[in-house]
Amino acid sequence: MSRVDIRDLAQQDLPAEEFPARSQTGFRLFLAPTVHRGIQQHAQSDTSVEICGVLVGHWKRDAHGPYAAAYDFIRCDNATSKFAEVTFTHESWSHINHEMDSKHADASILGWYHSHPDFGIFLSDRDCFIQENFFSGAGQIAYVVDPVRELEGVFAWQNGQLKLLPHYWIGDEIRTSQASVQSPKTEWTTFSQGQQHLECATDPTPSANDRSSLSFLTLLLAWTLALLLGYLLASWRTSWERQRIIEGVVAHYGIDKVAKLGLQENLAEIQAR
Repeated sequence: MSRVDIRDLAQQDLPAEEFPARSQTGFRLFLAPTVHRGIQQHAQSDTSVEICGVLVGHWKRDAHGPYAAAYDFIRCDNATSKFAEVTFTHESWSHINHEMDSKHADASILGWYHSHPDFGIFLSDRDCFIQENFFSGAGQIAYVVDPVRELEGVFAWQNGQLKLLPHYWIGDEIRTSQASVQSPKTEWTTFSQGQQHLECATDPTPSANDRSSLSFLTLLLAWTLALLLGYLLASWRTSWERQRIIEGVVAHYGIDKVAKLGLQENLAEIQAR
């Protein structure tokens, strides 16, 4: 695959316009608050499956370089959605093309968004395949939302790979890559250099305090305790049954053999007399 890089946008003829929020160097993404709120609501509408859609807006440039501004989005409610997978169908693209032609003729598809309900922020092999085949342009992005853990993150092309953007804007608020590991509703953070980038991965690496890990450990502990209790009950029952067997054998031989033997001797003596 060619080494697609978001910096290639600087070579394109983009319209000049100031970035809508406080600017930073490097590529920038601006999400209108209505777009952010609408995508969050879409992701929260059904957390049993993944949902998806596309981001609509413009690529532009200012004194700091190129940027993308998303002012609308298109839901793909007819996409093929599963618990841990979502796929754009022929019907999905027909709907997207119709919406673009009828409502957004002067705009572009900036990328796509999808949810990872309780999975965390990463790109699976399927996600990377979709990005490489449908959103391979230099400035096209992948916006991932986890509506259960309240996490989110934006991936962009860098040297042919999909990397997590260190920061992006929602209205006037700057959102950093920390939002991919900690809910921004808990703590707003400011941009700092050296944020770790998340790349394409088949499975995310869970953290120690991850809720799904805790649930798994709790379930494992419960099963362990159940097996231990069953073993103890089985051992106790075996001992109890063993004791009953011993007492039964003693009673059988004591009554049927010893007692009867003594009784027979007494009867023989009486008969002799």
